[in-house]
Amino acid sequence: MGGTQAWKRIPRIKFPQRHPTKSSGSRVFYLSLISPYCNGSQPEEALSSGSAYQAFFYSLKASTSVGGKASLQPKRTPVSNEEIEAILIASLVQVHGEALKLKFVAMRQVVNKLS
Repeated sequence: MGGTQAWKRIPRIKFPQRHPTKSSGSRVFYLSLISPYCNGSQPEEALSSGSAYQAFFYSLKASTSVGGKASLQPKRTPVSNEEIEAILIASLVQVHGEALKLKFVAMRQVVNKLS
């Protein structure tokens, strides 16, 4: 065994330029990276007005999922204090019941060992 090891040289990762030049082509390219629905004509019009934000959201398609917008959904009725208390009591009873079952099983095992 030699005292020196030959390490493989790991090449540097070349990241894209974070702040590209201010040409219009680079802005359209940037918007096309952000939005897959960007076809180039709509963002260019919005960029001429100076709003990249508008260009991004103008190019997005509306949601076509079943159910519609959240504002069209019926409002949820608030839960009363009595309902909250009933839920808490029911959960405590359930936990207490499980603990009693475990104690009963343990006691039965002890009785079976003694008999």
